[in-house]
Amino acid sequence: MKEKIIILFASPNKEGNSASLGKKFLSQIDTNKYEVEEIYLYDWNLNYCRNDNFNFGPEKKEIELEAKELFAKIQNTKHIVVTTPVWNFGVPAIFKNFLDRASNFGRVWSEEKEMKISNWKNKKFYLLFTTGAPKFGLILNFVAIFQTILSIKYYGSKKKIIKVMGNCGNGKKNVVNSRKKELDKIAKKGQKIFS
Repeated sequence: MKEKIIILFASPNKEGNSASLGKKFLSQIDTNKYEVEEIYLYDWNLNYCRNDNFNFGPEKKEIELEAKELFAKIQNTKHIVVTTPVWNFGVPAIFKNFLDRASNFGRVWSEEKEMKISNWKNKKFYLLFTTGAPKFGLILNFVAIFQTILSIKYYGSKKKIIKVMGNCGNGKKNVVNSRKKELDKIAKKGQKIFS
């Protein structure tokens, strides 16, 4: 049986820079061992984290059906690739909301310790970021990157930054596809990890 890899796309542009980067990362993996499921977060009805939906309960089945389905996929997968743009020094709201809503699964109550504990210790997140800023502006975008890393660590997961690609413009044009040398390196990284 093949091991599953989920790739989460956090941009509404399915042919954009971050999507191209993520697809290239997985383009040379061993398909005899792995199968990839693509999830575009903007295609999901993931309500924002509020007091009335923070914890799932039987009375909320219909309201939270898509959230439950999405996180069931994450729960049953060891390898999660995240590819996201960084806009205005932050990740898109849909991805931040994904991280917020993950608290229902990434941390669970322990009767023994009488507190919530990390629940995603068996998961590995591979992170790819694109930013509009040129290299000199990347430092400001590391706030968003650092926040993403801390959230994933909070849930107990291992994480690895695969690439932060700067100077990608404002998203109107896909510039990633024209960077052949960088894309070849990304593909080789993916091949090495998933061989």
